[in-house]
Amino acid sequence: MWKYNQTTSPDELYHHGILGMKWGVRKEETKTKRVKKQKTPKRIIAEDAKYAHATRNKRAYELSNDEINLINQRRNLEANYKRLNPDPYGKVKAAVAGAGATLGLLVTLYSNGARLVKVGQKISSGFNNSTVGTVLTFGSKQVLL
Repeated sequence: MWKYNQTTSPDELYHHGILGMKWGVRKEETKTKRVKKQKTPKRIIAEDAKYAHATRNKRAYELSNDEINLINQRRNLEANYKRLNPDPYGKVKAAVAGAGATLGLLVTLYSNGARLVKVGQKISSGFNNSTVGTVLTFGSKQVLL
């Protein structure tokens, strides 16, 4: 009759699988596929703009007269283009930035209002009762009147 011979040889490899793993079952491909991001198209930059940009990093004594003229001409053209074709949202951006700054100032004043009133009262009482040369103390700061 057949007998199982149990050996303890270090050359043998035992594998019992992973608990809960189903043999021969794979995930569906739709679950494992990652969504690829669409690449943004590269900007096409004109050759003269590339050359002007590359020469901008040089020092003035390293440039020839022609290169300096090219850089200056390119900068003038870019400035004229920006002046003649303004950003349509430029005024809106400036207004929003100004409103944000004003809102930040108002929030700061609102949150520190009580402290500002106390400081104002100390200063006004210091002016009424003091003479020139008196030192007022506000916490750790001192003010000479």
